[in-house]
Amino acid sequence: MKEWEQEVPLIIERGKGPYLIDLQGRRYLDGVSSLWVNVHGHRHPILDKAIQDQLKKISHSTLLGLSNPPAIRLARELVHLARQVVLESNLSKEMIWVDLAEATVRDR
Repeated sequence: MKEWEQEVPLIIERGKGPYLIDLQGRRYLDGVSSLWVNVHGHRHPILDKAIQDQLKKISHSTLLGLSNPPAIRLARELVHLARQVVLESNLSKEMIWVDLAEATVRDR
């Protein structure tokens, strides 16, 4: 621990693709940020635009007793995908169909 405390701290200024970039411009393969980086990378132009567009509306809101249009669209898509999984699997259809029916009734 003492050696680590004596080291010059690594200060990350920005990210690009799968890399973190420090104040001196050195690049480091980002293996610790999150699965997000593994899939999308840092500063993906499509994601950056979507985030900027959303920030013009609202940056964050809880889903505790509230909802929003993207959450509703996501819920509908998840119900649709779940129905497909049920149709293509041998899962306990009775239990899943009841849950999906309840979700569909609440959605209307």
